[in-house]
Amino acid sequence: MTKKIVVSLVLPCMVLIGCGSDDKSSSESKSETKSVDEVLKLSDVVYSAPQEIDFQNKTRMRLKKHKKMRNKLLKIRSLQQKAETSSCDISGTVDVEMLTDGSLVVLYHECINRNTKTGLSEYYDGKIQTNSKGNQISFYNLTERPDYENYPKMGTYYKDIKMSYSSVEGIEDIKINGQLDVYEQDSVVERMNYSDFTIKSNSMNKSYYMAGDFADKMRCHSEEHKYQTKNNDWLIEDSTDSKKISSGTLHVDELQYVYQQENVEVTKKNQHGTFPQQELIDGHNENKAQTECSVSYL
Repeated sequence: MTKKIVVSLVLPCMVLIGCGSDDKSSSESKSETKSVDEVLKLSDVVYSAPQEIDFQNKTRMRLKKHKKMRNKLLKIRSLQQKAETSSCDISGTVDVEMLTDGSLVVLYHECINRNTKTGLSEYYDGKIQTNSKGNQISFYNLTERPDYENYPKMGTYYKDIKMSYSSVEGIEDIKINGQLDVYEQDSVVERMNYSDFTIKSNSMNKSYYMAGDFADKMRCHSEEHKYQTKNNDWLIEDSTDSKKISSGTLHVDELQYVYQQENVEVTKKNQHGTFPQQELIDGHNENKAQTECSVSYL
């Protein structure tokens, strides 16, 4: 896959800069070689850059789940008058306390509840806190195992995650800070860090915006990027394939991605290349799936 992407990057850019002919001067040949070298660097960055729609969808799924949890906590808070300890459905306990500033603190102690919609047993251990308005939620040393009965050693650990929510005129704004770990067989297989990360969703035109710093480590794969969506050109998910973006402009570090249906135009400084979205998706997935490497990041 690496070879395919390198070729696809080199060919468009060679067309752009010109392949040259036999009567080109030596200086022009050196200039051409330098440009090709820059393109090869670009191919490495494109190959290792996160596949934006997959990353964004996973993040949105977690946020959607946490919004439901937040709403449940708000309901508890409206009924809560004093500190109270309750037994969980299957085992464990949960302590709920309203603080003097109006914030709500929930402490799970190896709590296993039955999800009435999915039928799964959900495990929680750790602390969750909301502010008085209910538009901020924080997770401290929280372990979550969504299917404890069938997969007791798989889950997510929220070391210190803080989220804030707002919604104005159909635009939902979510900000994230902190670290979370995904683990299997009680071993961490992926670690993600968010720093002043923002996701905005426009329910009217189904577009979204993301900006901020994100780092991800998984086996042989490690990346750390700064995102910035163009203000007047938000990303729009493809109506026929949720893994792709139909339009929008996204900056990742010093790269610019301009989505054009099935293709992506990538720019780094003065170098340009247009590539099939699917090729970048496949390359990224292959990169993250590697298990044999000289350096293991987890």
